[in-house]
Amino acid sequence: MRLSPRVRCRRESPFPVSDTACEFVPAYNRRRVQDAAASRSEESRITLTQFSRSGLALPIRELTLLPIQPVEPTELPHIAAELESRGVRVRLERAVLRPRGAYDAERGQFRAEVLLDAACNVPARPLVAITAADCYAGDLNFVFGIAAPAGGPAVVCLHRLHAGAAPQSFFARVIKEIVHELGHTLGLAHCRDRSCVMHFSNTLADTDAKSELLCSACRKRFQTLNHKPYR
Repeated sequence: MRLSPRVRCRRESPFPVSDTACEFVPAYNRRRVQDAAASRSEESRITLTQFSRSGLALPIRELTLLPIQPVEPTELPHIAAELESRGVRVRLERAVLRPRGAYDAERGQFRAEVLLDAACNVPARPLVAITAADCYAGDLNFVFGIAAPAGGPAVVCLHRLHAGAAPQSFFARVIKEIVHELGHTLGLAHCRDRSCVMHFSNTLADTDAKSELLCSACRKRFQTLNHKPYR
């Protein structure tokens, strides 16, 4: 499926691959995403009142992780454990093979849009696909993750999150990226507060500096969105 992207990115030239973090938020097939989102279970939901009183990063009780090859099997249980320690039950789907057309041999990278399209075929919501691949989207040199709006899936790309990170720092980055991309699926935009998880990470240093939680302004903003799947 061909996507028409909306791009929010500070970037240098698309080639060669640089160390500047780029983020891609596609305009997606809204009907398809909403139909899939309608199948999410009641158990995964939490009321806005409960959310406002909780310490949760996002208003979910349950999250499905979808490994897309290539993946590092030893990392997935650690990611699940980190999420569960934060009060989110994790359902781990079976790993799926690399989708046809995902790998760009000329660049030596994966097309993140193709991975996102594959994730949309899995009905569980909320859902984050996890891949160890180095990914790009559109003319961007690379992405840490991408997200579909209207309660759709997200993809988190782990390859560059490893750079210069001990295991504890790596998994902290992964959690922030998961929360950040889920925030986009729920309608949240980037935030100017550098400590907010929705702040745009231009570099990994930005990711390390921010928290994994929404700032008070974003929490209030979320409540004004009246996001139906999570009401």
